[in-house]
Amino acid sequence: MDAHLTIYIEPPVLVEGGSVIVAGRALPEEEWRRVTGGANPAAGDDANPKRQQVKEGDRLFGAVVSAPSTIVEFVYPETGSYTFNFLPAAPYRLQYENRLETEQVLVGSASNVTDPDGGFVEWSTLSVVAVLGTLRSQQFARDEAMNYADALYEPTTTTRFEGARTITLHASGSNAPEGGR
Repeated sequence: MDAHLTIYIEPPVLVEGGSVIVAGRALPEEEWRRVTGGANPAAGDDANPKRQQVKEGDRLFGAVVSAPSTIVEFVYPETGSYTFNFLPAAPYRLQYENRLETEQVLVGSASNVTDPDGGFVEWSTLSVVAVLGTLRSQQFARDEAMNYADALYEPTTTTRFEGARTITLHASGSNAPEGGR
């Protein structure tokens, strides 16, 4: 039983780059099976190569990122594992499919993280991924990783998807270009 997540990248991140913090939250298997609600952009994406990995009992989730500093939180079964991939969002796929560059720059976990919805959350797995672009590079993603916990105390924008949510960080300094690839 595995979770598969596709993160669809839209402009301006698709062109200028950004930081995506992919945060996994393990759930008991029965609770994970019952996760519903929110749109799932991966559900109708027949061109998603991740579909080939999905086996019986697995679930394929999708989330959309368009802000330079975004956390993508997703759920996976504590008895299973997960995978994730990045794709240009459908309207931009043909133009950018071979130009989307990502690089994982940090890996870890986080506990007692302030949840924008209230309380605290534990992310059993955390990957910081640089989306390389004309304005932002790996260093930008590393810097954002060091600042994300503080940025969660500031106003954020949360978008819910089936099995995932994006948390757009507004106070992280993400609007400041620092030089791209």
